[in-house]
Parts: sequence; C-alpha cells; structure tokens
Amino acid sequence: MDSHPCCAGKAGVHNNRKAAFKAAIIDKTSGPYMAMKTHIETTVATLLQEVETELKTSCDDLFLKIFHSFDQICLRQEDDGFQALEMGKELREDIEEARRVLEGPAEEALLGAGIYVK
Repeated sequence: MDSHPCCAGKAGVHNNRKAAFKAAIIDKTSGPYMAMKTHIETTVATLLQEVETELKTSCDDLFLKIFHSFDQICLRQEDDGFQALEMGKELREDIEEARRVLEGPAEEALLGAGIYVK
C-alpha cells in the first residue's frame, strides 16, 4: 500500500487505525451495521406478522358476514318476497365490499410484502 505523503512516517499508525475502524464499525458479525440489519429484520417480521393476522381476521369476519347473508337469502324453499329481495341487495353490496377490500388494501398489503397476485 502506498503511503500518503503527509503521513509518510506514520504508516503504522494509519494502518492500525484503519484496522481498528474495520474491526469496530465494518465488522459483519458484531458491528453497528449488523445491529441495524438485525433490528430492521426483526421489526419488519413482527410488523408483517401483525398485518397478516389483522388481514386474516378482517377477511374471516367479512366472509362470515357474507356466508351468513347468503344463508339468510338462500333458504331451503324459494322465497320471492320483499324481504328476500332486500337481503339479496344486501348480499350483493357485501360482495362488492369484499371485492373492493381484496382488490384494494389487501392486494396493496400483499404487494408491499412482495407477494404478487393475479
């Protein structure tokens, strides 16, 4: 390694400082960059787990509501009454709401997590 002209007689000190810097800062096993990487990985993993749980719970609730509405509409015998028509309208609204959630926030969250959907 070539010595810098202003440090011509102090190459050993410079090399020692450089080695100490590498050992303390750039160390891939215990330096601050590794600590930041580890902290970010654990934080992101925790946040993704929370978002996944919240998303699953919200989707489960929404689908249970849709299934309940469907069961209320599709009784064992056919009913063309006013109440059945109203419930059909509610079911269609629930389906549209589910579609908006799945194509909007749910898809964005999945894409943000690196999961691509069709």
